[in-house]
Amino acid sequence: MQLTNLQLDALREIGNIGNGHITTCLYQLTQEKIIPVIPEVKIIPINKLNELIEDEQELMVGITLRLLGETMGKLFIIFSYDNALSILNESLKDRESAITTISEFDESDLEKIGQVIASTYIYAISNFLGILLVSYTPNIVICKGKDFLDHLTQELGVKTSSLRQRVATQRVVTDSSSLDSVLCYQSTFNKAPFLKYWGSFMIVFDEQTLKVILRAIDKLIKEGG
Repeated sequence: MQLTNLQLDALREIGNIGNGHITTCLYQLTQEKIIPVIPEVKIIPINKLNELIEDEQELMVGITLRLLGETMGKLFIIFSYDNALSILNESLKDRESAITTISEFDESDLEKIGQVIASTYIYAISNFLGILLVSYTPNIVICKGKDFLDHLTQELGVKTSSLRQRVATQRVVTDSSSLDSVLCYQSTFNKAPFLKYWGSFMIVFDEQTLKVILRAIDKLIKEGG
């Protein structure tokens, strides 16, 4: 699909505002000043979801949250396993020693952190666009990249066999009237004062939520002139 420059500018602004809110939340979690990098905004066709996974053998952590309000959509937060460990260790400094593997107890903490991240982004979208969205019920999965891709496609309601066929043929989706894509923000954060790398993750909105966001953006554009 293709977006106008105004739509892309609005999506970037949402990302900047969302990262700003997340930075405040991360400070409250870590008591350290975290500096966000300008997020990368991507519209990824369903047939190219494999671009979200750099290494199919790498362990991934995914948190799925359902969205209510003006859509019955979903939001996904995607970490590499190492980044999830880093964020847990930075956020839970009261532990006696750093963790090296993610236990079931740690998964619960990650779900809470994911809920905080999701809520801040949803707030940014709702406030900027004047729409109602609420996130709830986080669900976490940890697996290798190839298995996570299958999990993601199932959550998106895409048949895995159909997806693999599309990837093999590399069919590009360009029909903007049939949104066959997801919206992805690649968010990276550094630690002040020396801008040392702190962590990164992706926030992915499903097709239903993307439709709602784009309709709200188009409405704002029309009202603005």
